[in-house]
Parts: sequence; structure tokens; C-alpha cells
Amino acid sequence: DARTDLTHAGQVAMLKSLLGKLGVGHATFVGHSMGGGIVQRFAAAHPEVVDALVLAASVSTDDRVGPRVMPPAFMVRPMVPLIERLVSSRMLRASYYDPAKLTDDVRSEYLRPLRIRGSVDGLMTMMRAATNPVPVDIARFGQPVLILSAAHDRLVPLAVGQRIRESIPQARMVVLDKAGHMLLEEQPAGCARAILD
Repeated sequence: DARTDLTHAGQVAMLKSLLGKLGVGHATFVGHSMGGGIVQRFAAAHPEVVDALVLAASVSTDDRVGPRVMPPAFMVRPMVPLIERLVSSRMLRASYYDPAKLTDDVRSEYLRPLRIRGSVDGLMTMMRAATNPVPVDIARFGQPVLILSAAHDRLVPLAVGQRIRESIPQARMVVLDKAGHMLLEEQPAGCARAILD
């Protein structure tokens, strides 16, 4: 839906609305990659709702993600097949430590949303928001924070997790070996153990 606000603030508002509709008053939030940036923003805006945060291969809220200038969506739509091939061949491969985990079925599921009408517009909106982030004072978080990072993450390097860890006094960091950016898929038992601990 073109009316959906997919900026960072819009996604925080959407999450708050969803929790209200589900009748959830508070929860632990797990955010992966760009989702980690969203749950950090959510915790800053609605600290009373957040029991704890788990940031898995999370971006930092003060990092620019992607190019500084984004072309309009109408220019990008004709390039979707090329983007699909690029995502398929490079970005997805770079997301895994173990290439055997990126099966044809997994690859297909990651690419399927690109074929849904309107998804390119939504992706462009999210990417535009990521090129000009509004920093969040994460040092003020009072909740427990777990940072899950992967030793072999080529998309969000270990240094980003370490920087987030240094900014949040009570944060605990767990680094998973033999995992890339998709650490939740590659090391589910290790991630679950760290979260439960």
C-alpha cells in the first residue's frame, strides 16, 4: 500500500499499533540487521513497552546504510530483474558463512518479495530513510541488551556490534563463530542459548 509509512518513525509507529491490536503491553524485542535499528528506535520512543532488546547483526542507528542519493522508484522498477540477480548472486552469498545454507529454496524465498507489486517502492522508502538516519541516544537505555554478532559478517561487520556495545553500559555481547550476517539461520542453537541466558 503506497500510503504505508515505511520510514524509521513510521515503522516504529506501526509496531506500536500492532502491539496495541494484539493486546501486548510489554515484550522482549529481537531485531536483525535493519530491524535492529528499528527496535533500538522503538526502545527509545517507548521504553515502558520494552523488557529487553536483542540486536542480531544489527546496524547502528547512527550509520548511513546504502548510497547517499537514491534514485526515484520509477527509475528502479525496470531494473528489478537485474537487482534480483545481483541480490541473488552477491548479497545473499555474502550473507552466509556456509554457502551450503543458501539452498535454492532459501534463495527463492528471499527473492520472492521483490516480485510483489509495490515492494520496490517500499524498499526504496526504507533505503532512503537509512541514508539519512536520525541518531538515537542508546546510552540511555535501561533495559537489558544482548548484542549478537557474527565473526564472519561481511554486511554488518563485528566492529559495528562492538561500537553499539560500547555505547550501552549494561549491554552484553556474544560473538558467534562460523556464522555470517544470517547468524540466526546459521547458528540457531547458539543464538537461542544466548537469548535464553
